[in-house]
Amino acid sequence: MNLLLNSLILFASAFVISFIASQGGISGAFLMVPIQIYVLGTGMPVVSSTNYLYNIIGIPLAIYRYIREGRLLRPLFLSLAIPTCIGAVLGSYIRVVRLYSYESFRYIVAFVLLALSINLLITLPRFRGNVNVKLLESSWYRISLRYDDSGTTCSFSPVKTLWVPFLVGIVSGMYGIGGAAFLSPILMGVYGLPAYITTGSTLASDLVVSMVTAGTYTVLGVAPNLLIGIPMGIGGLMGMYLGTRVQRRIPERIVRLIVSLVSLITGVLQVVL
Repeated sequence: MNLLLNSLILFASAFVISFIASQGGISGAFLMVPIQIYVLGTGMPVVSSTNYLYNIIGIPLAIYRYIREGRLLRPLFLSLAIPTCIGAVLGSYIRVVRLYSYESFRYIVAFVLLALSINLLITLPRFRGNVNVKLLESSWYRISLRYDDSGTTCSFSPVKTLWVPFLVGIVSGMYGIGGAAFLSPILMGVYGLPAYITTGSTLASDLVVSMVTAGTYTVLGVAPNLLIGIPMGIGGLMGMYLGTRVQRRIPERIVRLIVSLVSLITGVLQVVL
């Protein structure tokens, strides 16, 4: 009975969290940490590896949806996934072998997430109603687009910013998240890219990073907890797919608010957990 109840709690929690978070290109994995620790009594760093299993099961259908809609930009996806994977493997090693306790480091992460959240909140007044975007160029060297409602343009160079996902990967590997919780607010808040462009790429990067890092954790002797990860993943699978379906109908301002709140809550969790 306890196993069934725990599975239902994990499924329902993952469904709600992933439905909301995925609309901003975030899987919501880290928001499942309090449930694993305080409700189920799971210890670290098994929680981290189990979060990756959640991403591996939960994300694929959402990515399929983005591919069907033509909203997965290959240059942006690869420029996020490759350096994040490299950093995440390094971060996993640090987490398991060198830094089992990271009390001081997590406060730095909390500060960064809170700063990204505030930055996104500051940009909210620029976006009212739906945002129509026309993609002008999509390559390794430049992603350029125009906001049809205002006529303003925005450009971003994936090659020149590879160091950002690399650093994100190190932190992600240590914390058991795919990195979208950092990448999404950075792309939307710091670089000004719209959610319509970024969400598919950040989730796809999350999936690749989770596959690589889950394997790394397993090799290092910290395999995911299947009894927790599978019901979490199934809930995430359904929640992320539905979230992806409705995301394009939600105003940019609301999506940015969601990303800001997810970043805020994740930052707070770094301090209280």
